[in-house]
Amino acid sequence: MAKMRDKLIHWYFEIDEEIVWKVATEKLPTIKEKIDKIIEMV
Repeated sequence: MAKMRDKLIHWYFEIDEEIVWKVATEKLPTIKEKIDKIIEMV
């Protein structure tokens, strides 16, 4: 996540929109599930 943020902030013109879209649509739901489970445990 931190590396993705760094690229979005510092290397804006080198961003591949397809990769950003793929992460947003395919990876974030899984990450959210894991975060929700951690929150339930706390």
